[in-house]
Amino acid sequence: MRILGLVPARGGSKGILQKNIKILGGKPLIAYTIEAALATKNLTELIVSTDDATIAEVSEHYGAQVPFSRPAILASDTAPTIDTVIHALDFYDSRNIYFDALCLLQPTCPFRTTADIDRAIVQFQLAGSDSLVSVREVPHQYNPHWVFFANEETQNLRIATGENQIISRRQDLPTAYHRD
Repeated sequence: MRILGLVPARGGSKGILQKNIKILGGKPLIAYTIEAALATKNLTELIVSTDDATIAEVSEHYGAQVPFSRPAILASDTAPTIDTVIHALDFYDSRNIYFDALCLLQPTCPFRTTADIDRAIVQFQLAGSDSLVSVREVPHQYNPHWVFFANEETQNLRIATGENQIISRRQDLPTAYHRD
């Protein structure tokens, strides 16, 4: 199976400026993702999609390919990631290069290992699914059964799940997950 590894790394982060190349433990944040992805045995190719020349330079230094510059319209804080994925696939399609799957690797997950990537790809292949997303368990204090929405008119709270009764014991909470 031909799998394209895609690291989306725009330069215009609003929360932490240039977060993708901020130094963490002696190297740029994006380097952790690039190194883990390059060591996997399941990715055919690894690229970084960026609009930023410095991110491109750092990415290439750590061994990733940066075959194009991402258009500014796809690097805004409102641009959906799927548009970046489509842009990358269109780039390869226009060169008659095709992949069977794409592995999206966010650079903001520096503790993801090569083994994590390989396990996810194997799971994806074995499941025969159209997609796979990594998740983590939600800590019990943030479980949706213990989260509330405010009614602005009445100033009352309602359980986020829409249920009428709260689950009072932590041990009775169903396991909940969030995208990782």
